[in-house]
Amino acid sequence: MKNVTIRNKEDSIISDLNLYDDPTEFIVFNVGNNTWGKPERVVREKILIENSYSYLDELYDELDVISRNEEIIDGESVHFVTLRADYSITIEEYLPSIEELILEIKLRILKHAEAVCEEGVQFLNYQFQAREIDCTRMNNSLKKIEIGGVWRGTWRDRNNVWRELTFNEFKELALKAGDYCEDIFRIARDLIDELSTLPFEDLRDYDLIAKWNYLINDIEVP
Repeated sequence: MKNVTIRNKEDSIISDLNLYDDPTEFIVFNVGNNTWGKPERVVREKILIENSYSYLDELYDELDVISRNEEIIDGESVHFVTLRADYSITIEEYLPSIEELILEIKLRILKHAEAVCEEGVQFLNYQFQAREIDCTRMNNSLKKIEIGGVWRGTWRDRNNVWRELTFNEFKELALKAGDYCEDIFRIARDLIDELSTLPFEDLRDYDLIAKWNYLINDIEVP
């Protein structure tokens, strides 16, 4: 990953943390649209005649002149100057801090855990989601029945189809989904807790799937 830093003529940063594998398109687009100011350019040299400039394409500072050249146009000598851009572009390899790497990996772990729980568990040949919100809903239904509610006989599967279940089957599903959600949470927490012990190189090359699969082999995948 490369970072493109843009500085103005005073060497102050005006744009930073532009991260790209290949920043070429980003630079070409912004240069073409004068996003950071005027690019390097060739204009006619200013000529002072009777207290005013003649043949002036642009009023410029002499400090911005990179070079001068002369061309013969229609038999006449015309002087041009090349002006430096209003900005400078620096491209460097981006090395995030350990804290940034840990945060990015943590979010990846949590997102992956959520996806695994969303895929869920198989029960009675159907797939049921086992996210924390799904387990909470099951728990709420069980509590409702504990205080005198009625089991309505169906629960929605991962494909949003209501499946007929007896109350005992529903309790079995709730236990299975709850156990699985808890197992996935433990794997995620173990991986997250390990991050602070890893060196920079391991964090930079972190292989989430390999580490996840190593730990998930210790539980019964539904």
